[in-house]
Amino acid sequence: MSLGKRAVVILELLLKGQENDSLPILLDQPEDNLDNMSISTELVSLLREVSKKSKLLL
Repeated sequence: MSLGKRAVVILELLLKGQENDSLPILLDQPEDNLDNMSISTELVSLLREVSKKSKLLL
């Protein structure tokens, strides 16, 4: 698994496993090491899902 794919999996585990959904989340360059297709399919959908419950600061 590439470094970028591993980062998406870890990010997903961290964001979805969060106990307090009301806390803001600060992400700095979550797209690093990802190709354009992965960004548009995986990362964007993950961030949209999480943003429904939490405040995202990108």
